[in-house]
Amino acid sequence: MKDDEESDDEFWGPNAGAYELTETRSGPPLDYVAEKLRRALEELHGWLSGAGREEGSAQHGFYNGLVAYLALKNFLGLVRDPKLVERLAGYSRDDFSDWLDRVDAEGSVRG
Repeated sequence: MKDDEESDDEFWGPNAGAYELTETRSGPPLDYVAEKLRRALEELHGWLSGAGREEGSAQHGFYNGLVAYLALKNFLGLVRDPKLVERLAGYSRDDFSDWLDRVDAEGSVRG
């Protein structure tokens, strides 16, 4: 392909050569996780582009991303805390990283 031609195909194969493994999983359906991540990306993209900078947009994006992450780790029950986003937003970067490390250590993507 010439440098001056644009590709109409932005998407590569399903995993673009990434590691693939068939696993059995119990927990929230991955379609649910994908939907939450999509909403998070849409919210954060709108915020970054200036189109969605209304009050709470970034928080809503953070919430959707958090729900998806916790669903993958089978810790979706933590989302029941109505003050979770507010509490986590108050953490320092290091404290939030430590919290994520605890979820990683105790959670599992395998169910």
